[in-house]
Amino acid sequence: APPFSARMGEPLDQRKMQNSQGKLVPALDASFAAPIKFMPYAPLQSTSTAALEERKAMLKAVADDLEWLLKRPCHEFWSQVIFNKSVQQLLDGYLQYAPRPYEHESGHLAFLLQNDAELQMLEERISRRVFAVYVRLCTHKESKKNFFTPAVFGDVLYEHWLLDLAKMLDLCVLYHANGPLLRKMLANVFEQQPRYHADLQDAVLAVQRVLDRVCWDAAAGVTSSEPAAGAGATAALSTTTTTA
Repeated sequence: APPFSARMGEPLDQRKMQNSQGKLVPALDASFAAPIKFMPYAPLQSTSTAALEERKAMLKAVADDLEWLLKRPCHEFWSQVIFNKSVQQLLDGYLQYAPRPYEHESGHLAFLLQNDAELQMLEERISRRVFAVYVRLCTHKESKKNFFTPAVFGDVLYEHWLLDLAKMLDLCVLYHANGPLLRKMLANVFEQQPRYHADLQDAVLAVQRVLDRVCWDAAAGVTSSEPAAGAGATAALSTTTTTA
């Protein structure tokens, strides 16, 4: 049976629970994070038969790891994503390297996916499960018994780098088809953690400065050897989110 505090609906961030060693510890604790290494998601490096078979094995392992994570009870799920860095590495790798929607429509990757049903199925399975993980990460009240104090929820996301502006933009690119739910998720994150508003404002100003410089250089006839606008804008956003 769950501890009395859990049955009474005490916030997860204030709850004490007994771990496997019989010690009473905070519900968010490293002792509730299983000592396993999650398979990282990597980009497609080669289209050889051997490379594709290796990729399918990697995708199956990633999908299994995500399924296992999603089945964890609330305190174990959060302890896992906070204290097991390989979880964040998996999620970060997926957001960075996952095929973008336009890559499914044209190009070499689209050809591969359209002609390999198993590969397409695995990519779609991982996409759904990654989104399900972020739905949980963006929800401070999972049930009447499992919920965070809103302010603490925002601090957990921010201070443990579970979300930042770059990740939010990647989520928007990858999951724009889930627009209504995605808007609700991110609205809750911004509501519970006001520091994201300041980060967004800083990022917009940084990108604006880069674009102003590009326009100025173009008007002045700067040669094409100058850094590309997209690279500068991306670097500005990355720097802003990293130093926030």
